[in-house]
Amino acid sequence: MVVPARDAAATIEHCLLAARDIQMQPDSPLTRIILVNDGSRDATAEIARKLGVEVMNGTGRGAAAARNMGWLAATTDLIWFIDADCIPDPNSLNTLLPHLRHLHVAGVGGTYSIGPDASLLQRLIHEEIKVRHAKMPVSVDFLATFDVLYRRSIMEYLHGFDERFLKGQDAEFAIRVIEAGHQLHFEPQSVVEHHHADRLGRYL
Repeated sequence: MVVPARDAAATIEHCLLAARDIQMQPDSPLTRIILVNDGSRDATAEIARKLGVEVMNGTGRGAAAARNMGWLAATTDLIWFIDADCIPDPNSLNTLLPHLRHLHVAGVGGTYSIGPDASLLQRLIHEEIKVRHAKMPVSVDFLATFDVLYRRSIMEYLHGFDERFLKGQDAEFAIRVIEAGHQLHFEPQSVVEHHHADRLGRYL
């Protein structure tokens, strides 16, 4: 698992505790958790270290560079990316894995839930996401990196995320995956709890 993080002290503990719980499951496929600290000015790295999570110091060049640093350090055939403000459900990884039994599928991603303390705006945002995700087919042309499992081979072939993009690098990477002749799948049973934007401008 690769978690890019910058100034994520408010959310990272819950994210990593949930990841460790998955790692401790019997026969868990999750063997390593890597947090890439991308220039945080808060206690993000210290919190991760106290939880026994491996911390790499990023360059502060954004999420694409942080994710690239993480997957390049990993040694597994599959790379699971989770955002620092997401809390993976216990079955979120196991529900993704069956899709990659099909060799033509290069990546698979999941969906969101929200916590009980969500604000009215966050609940409205989530309703929009629920409606949109409910209409999504299995085979898609875009996967966001908040909860996505990619083959290492496709990451290597396409040289990872384009670090020139500070935003939208997941969409750009997905386009290259499709253009290379592979498929992307959506799995609605893979769920991560997400702290949606608390201001409308940040969401738009």
